[in-house]
Amino acid sequence: MTRESLDGVAFYLLAEMPAWPSPVRATFELPVASEVGLSQRETRRPLGATLRTRVSFAVVASGAAARALAAGLRALRDEPVAVPFWPGAVPWPVRDAAPFATGWSLAITRDGETFEAWSGTPPTWPSGADLHVPLLVGKIETRPATWSSGESFRFEVEFEETSGAALALNVAAAQWTPGPAPTPSWAGSVPVLLPFQVAFERPTLGARVDVERERVGLGRGEAVTFYEQPSRHEGTARLSLASREDVARFVRFFLEHGAGVPFWLPFWNHAAPLSADLGVGATSASVGAGHDFAEGDWLCFTNGTALAFTQVTGATETSLALDRAPGAWKANRTRLARLALCRTERPKVTVEWASPEAAGVVFDVREVSAEYNPAPGEIRGETIGALGPRAFLYDLTVATVAGPVVERFTSFERDLEVDGNTYRAAQMEHGVIRQGLALDRDEVELRAVPDEGDTAHPLAALAALASDGPVSVTVRFVNLPGN
Repeated sequence: MTRESLDGVAFYLLAEMPAWPSPVRATFELPVASEVGLSQRETRRPLGATLRTRVSFAVVASGAAARALAAGLRALRDEPVAVPFWPGAVPWPVRDAAPFATGWSLAITRDGETFEAWSGTPPTWPSGADLHVPLLVGKIETRPATWSSGESFRFEVEFEETSGAALALNVAAAQWTPGPAPTPSWAGSVPVLLPFQVAFERPTLGARVDVERERVGLGRGEAVTFYEQPSRHEGTARLSLASREDVARFVRFFLEHGAGVPFWLPFWNHAAPLSADLGVGATSASVGAGHDFAEGDWLCFTNGTALAFTQVTGATETSLALDRAPGAWKANRTRLARLALCRTERPKVTVEWASPEAAGVVFDVREVSAEYNPAPGEIRGETIGALGPRAFLYDLTVATVAGPVVERFTSFERDLEVDGNTYRAAQMEHGVIRQGLALDRDEVELRAVPDEGDTAHPLAALAALASDGPVSVTVRFVNLPGN
């Protein structure tokens, strides 16, 4: 761990490489406001546009390197720490095409002996054999370390990214395969297909309906409260990603869909076998008895590599009528599964790398049953489902003798231009806004952390009893473009 400075920022650089094959884990999260009603109708609204990243891995050092790492950890107080995002490492000559990128980068030799943090203009010393690695900037959460001998040191890195949006982890754009429109009345972008094959081992998937039950008195019965809702499926999906490009595509998919945008997912149970080969142009399929497909269900044909989807227009115990011809499929190589409209259960996912290339992902999904055909009064994208991003704006007005002075801030992750004014990104939030008949008694709790040394901040001056006049605040929000 070395003391460095870049773009006027002093920080510690933890350039030690991970101790493969010990796993490297990264948790990605998106800031989301969500509400779920008693009928399980849900809205999700993103409050930011970039990933929040946590990384954990083990570092093993010996000799002088171990002593230097231990000394750096001992000297570290509250300074920023830059940690390489090692799963994003690529050979130096192809750095411009790297799937992962940040505002700061690290050039490092493969033996880890020579390295340099940089931004803007790259250094000239790296050769084709050296590595380019994105740098994350944040804090070391804990410092568990073990001396296995007098010369060998193992450090378990637990790192949280806390930098501004300009230094956040970015991932290359990708193209997705569109699925069907869930209903003829579907408006907006058609949901895409999850572009990865879910592993079929240890399937966990079940149907759920929420009912409140309470025993009242000493009788045998229960009081039941049920709010009308369609049943929904919930389960855990497991993915095995074999390349750095596949991992990057998954992270990009999560970035675009993790805040609540629905996608099509073939369920890995509730599957039925084909009982006879399906020919080109056929619009009916013979299936094994015991299936649970019904008219209106979407289903997919899959053989592990290819996939086709169609909708059931009629069903008997051993046959399904289809709204389109899915192509030719062999009975002994094909699974039929229900195609369901889903979203991630939480705006958070963990990726675990067993090597610099291969990684595994486990994440929870839930079917958005209420969004196939929204109930009367519900509008998809306005009152139900994935909503557009939103930012909160704060106008702090100081009533000075010379006239009002307004400072403008936003709790969004970057500066915003709204109505011709610039709102500076700041650490700020508000509580419940209380309003009454006496408008001069409107109240809100406002919390803010001014930049270091910013004594002119209206709230800092107010707290220090040095304000030039009374301070009032106007809190409002703005809906931003995009999903």
